[in-house]
Amino acid sequence: MGENCITFADMKKQEGDSKKQQDAIDQIVGDIVEKKKYVKRNSLLSKLITSSHKKKYEFPMGIGITEEVTVNDACTGCGTCSRLCPMVNIHIENGRPFFSKNCISCGSCIQNCPKNAIHHNREKSSARYRNPHIEIGELLIS
Repeated sequence: MGENCITFADMKKQEGDSKKQQDAIDQIVGDIVEKKKYVKRNSLLSKLITSSHKKKYEFPMGIGITEEVTVNDACTGCGTCSRLCPMVNIHIENGRPFFSKNCISCGSCIQNCPKNAIHHNREKSSARYRNPHIEIGELLIS
């Protein structure tokens, strides 16, 4: 499946096989419907990879990624980022987003900015992925 973590993968290179991706999604949905239980066994390699990943890509609750986010001049102050934030962590002040200290590092603000104005300082590219089957209005917090 295509990777959409901006600090981990270059989304310009994420050209997945949509048939293969849909097959994997269908398998997962089927497992959920059938209430299958799956316990993944951790190998030494996966434990090492997980430990390394946590050090590089996981951020503490609260401050989250807010210290690693910049907003460029393309920002129009539309407030989409604020309305998408599940933690109500972003407020628009003087036409610019202001990030508080209640971030869970979901990246919704970055992935969904209509002007691509919000960037993480470790992102691999400025490309963004938007699920073509979901409208932005379906994600907004009212």
